[in-house]
Amino acid sequence: MLDHSSRKPTTSGLTQKPKTDAVKVCSQSEISRRSALLTLGAAGATLASARPSVAAEPTAAAAKPERDAMVGVQMAPFNLLHEGIEHCLDLLQTNAEVNTLICYTHTYYGGSTDKPTRVLAPDHGVSVDDYFDRKMPDVWVKHRESYFKDSRLKHEPVQPDWKFADRDVFQEVAEPARKRGMKVYARFFDPKASNGKKIKNFHDAVAVDVFGQPGGGPCWNNPHYRQFVRATMQDMFDAYPLDGILWGVELGGPLSELLYWGREPYCFCKYCEEYASSVNLDLKRARQGYAELTKFVRTFKQNAKPPIDGVMTTIFHFLQKYPEILGWNYQFLMSAEHYRREINQAIHGSAPNAHIGRHIDNQITGWDLLQRSAIPYSVMAEADDFLRPSLYSHILGPRVRWFYLERMKHGALQELTIDQSLDLYYAMMGLDASRQPTAEELDHTGMNPEDYVTRETQRCVVGAGDQADVIPAIGFDVPKWGGDTEWAEMSTFRTPPEYVYRAVRAAYEGGADGVMAAREYDEMRLENLKAFGRAVRDSRQ
Repeated sequence: MLDHSSRKPTTSGLTQKPKTDAVKVCSQSEISRRSALLTLGAAGATLASARPSVAAEPTAAAAKPERDAMVGVQMAPFNLLHEGIEHCLDLLQTNAEVNTLICYTHTYYGGSTDKPTRVLAPDHGVSVDDYFDRKMPDVWVKHRESYFKDSRLKHEPVQPDWKFADRDVFQEVAEPARKRGMKVYARFFDPKASNGKKIKNFHDAVAVDVFGQPGGGPCWNNPHYRQFVRATMQDMFDAYPLDGILWGVELGGPLSELLYWGREPYCFCKYCEEYASSVNLDLKRARQGYAELTKFVRTFKQNAKPPIDGVMTTIFHFLQKYPEILGWNYQFLMSAEHYRREINQAIHGSAPNAHIGRHIDNQITGWDLLQRSAIPYSVMAEADDFLRPSLYSHILGPRVRWFYLERMKHGALQELTIDQSLDLYYAMMGLDASRQPTAEELDHTGMNPEDYVTRETQRCVVGAGDQADVIPAIGFDVPKWGGDTEWAEMSTFRTPPEYVYRAVRAAYEGGADGVMAAREYDEMRLENLKAFGRAVRDSRQ
């Protein structure tokens, strides 16, 4: 083991993950670029006028990315098997400059097979596979029972008649990838409650909401769940020649779940009571405050009429009457940080040189100020080798319109018009409203990448400092749903190739160490993969 006694102190008070010498965190040229970018400081938002004032332009030029820097792509394992491994790798390397595959090991959540064919790319050189509702595995690695002997939770067994049941994609792709100089990373999501039902005894790990009902996902403080994920990671890294992993979760804290999504806040299980007690927080009183706030939110949404004191004023009343509301939102998210560090330690126990990255979802990078303020990039960087913010700037336009503005119109920002809420959003996010879409334009256009992608990349780089690389995920051809459109009715939202090019260049201008093509490979049209690759090549010159 390496001596980490000289490790720099953390700002969060959590234990910092050891960074092994074999994993290149920052090269000398990257450190120089980081030093320049760190002089920018954090961008501040202003609310001085109805339309936000123009934020300061970047003053430091980004260094050229290194030729061996990560250029990744996110994909499902069945894409490799359907298109053919050799064909798929050649297409990605030749057109998009990809040198790293980020492939799901489990598809309980993510790598969905329930997408209609209309949102899949038709030009990959093979016929589009209509896998909507087709039975395929959710477990794409061959787990060994011995690793789960102490785990109450068990992975779903793969049935022999399922499509690709006899394939071992991570063994099959290893040699073809290495012949091409490509690395192979696992991709793993913590499942939500609805997806985790296929996992045996998953109900024993599900969070408990404020009213005692099952919550939206697993509880990070549940020892059964921690043991299950720990065994999963150790088995994978002991069995397969993986270069690293990108993993994370797409669940918010209890206050975000309530105010942004209108869901019952969680978790209030016995394990969370133990954790709360360890940090001197009264979880019973927090639960009482969340229950009253939840009932208030339900009431004014049903009445469609704000209270006499106003919605936001009343919310502030509850937050001051029950400071434990904010306290538990913060501590629940911090418990997720403890969980993450435990799992990362288990991964490095099996594979000391594994390159570990954090999936940071579009809610955090797009609008959720509660999560952004609770767990800033500086805290994230203490735990991981690289941060991967979801900079899905094109689809962010419709998402801000439907996932944020429309919900807040019937929630905490009920007294504001959509235009006023959008002005407030741009100001709080530090964006230049004069360069961004109006409320009427959001549903059919993307954010200005030179503003949004560049600035969010810079924010991540400044927060990460020299502790972690920053690999933004550039989303394109991401399907659209929201408003009256349900998941199964999702529609195409095609990204113009020139927009893809601009977004990639903007990430490098913001100081990115590498880039990742996102959301999913099977959605990416060939002309946009080519635009992505062209931007990577041009950024190197």
